[in-house]
Amino acid sequence: MESRTTLIERVSSQFEDLARAINELVVPIDGDALVDVRGLLDALTARVALAEAAFVSAGLHELDGAGSMATWLRHRSGLTDADARRASRRAERLARWRSLGDAWVRGDIAGPVIDAAVAIIPDRHVERFSLHDEETVRALDGLSTHESRMALRHWVEWADAELEAEAARLGLGSALEELPQRSLFLSRTLDDVAVLDGRFDADSAAVIEAALRVAERADDEGETRLAAERRADALVALCAFYLDNHQRHGDAGRQRPNVSVVIDLPTMWSLSLRGAGIRTREELDSYLERHRAGPIERAWFVESFTNVFGTATTLDGRVLSAAMSRVFTCDSVMSRLITAGGRVLNHGRSVREFTSSQRQAVFVRDQGCRYPGCTAGPRSCDIHHVIAWELGGQSDLQNAVALCRHHHGVIHRPGWSTQLDEEGEFRVLKATGEELASRPPARAPATFPPSKAA
Repeated sequence: MESRTTLIERVSSQFEDLARAINELVVPIDGDALVDVRGLLDALTARVALAEAAFVSAGLHELDGAGSMATWLRHRSGLTDADARRASRRAERLARWRSLGDAWVRGDIAGPVIDAAVAIIPDRHVERFSLHDEETVRALDGLSTHESRMALRHWVEWADAELEAEAARLGLGSALEELPQRSLFLSRTLDDVAVLDGRFDADSAAVIEAALRVAERADDEGETRLAAERRADALVALCAFYLDNHQRHGDAGRQRPNVSVVIDLPTMWSLSLRGAGIRTREELDSYLERHRAGPIERAWFVESFTNVFGTATTLDGRVLSAAMSRVFTCDSVMSRLITAGGRVLNHGRSVREFTSSQRQAVFVRDQGCRYPGCTAGPRSCDIHHVIAWELGGQSDLQNAVALCRHHHGVIHRPGWSTQLDEEGEFRVLKATGEELASRPPARAPATFPPSKAA
């Protein structure tokens, strides 16, 4: 039997050969060549997907503290949220659908058909499909992607009928009477644009479609929006309407939108001016005269007028436009945090539990879970004592980090420990001796153009 050392050496040699071949590859601008390269890429993807299936089946992603395969892929491979979820779901399914995965590797089935099966087969039939995937492979042989999707939907109809028949034989109610299968993902792309990806049952879809129709507005004069743009505007309008009118149980007044905005005073004045459309000193003087600003207010605004680089951000670090910042700061409850150089200072409390103001300060600083690779926002996070209270750790900001509930449990595993240095770098020391690290997120944006000293 091949030893582990020999196996590693052989695989390493194969990777080197593959990397060399890719570096030397020149893809001609030719249709047939592009088709051939796509075929090779699909073959490589099949082998990677089967390896990921074995990886997730063995639970190896958990060794790095990742709560899911998707989290591991996002952190270690740099995939976007959406791509990581798709690859993770495919790996989990292929771990149970061996015949389908093997057919993909052989080239009998293409990747798009695999993706169709992963998307179409519902959770309730994953196990049943694993009992029929070999005969399904034969049925899909030679079919196009479109024909394969139709065949897979027919299989789901057959499986539903079988499930109902089994329930009837056992004297049970309808096996399909379950909670509606709904899912909605909102991911940020590399340019910070949000991408929605969701699945809704027929009844839920009807409600959503009706609401979007009601919320859609006609184009303004000179405006020509696509249907997709009108629906997007309608969705934003629905969300804004809900935030404006949502009431807590028993409250007489409406609940203000629960959006935390991090902003310093000079930046707030500056954004207020920019949001009001003031671009020149003459416009500023006219604005201050119109609003009868006193000497102190005038001095504040004049100084802030030159602060062109300031931005407002959400609690998890998302930059807001000047107009949106002005909307939020118009009708809001403000609280202050003392900062220096963009870093939140210690509140100076030495108590067992972190105070609400300390928690807010940590969330402003960390913008979410600090475990390396995790992107969970502040709403999902606890505050962790880096040095445990029982071991003399203080409840101050230099001993506090935000961790999501999952990773808060991970770092409390036997043999694991954490460190937080003066520069804010957070290190996780695993029981194996491996070290993971994350640097603090940048709160202040880069200044352009850079100074000559830089």
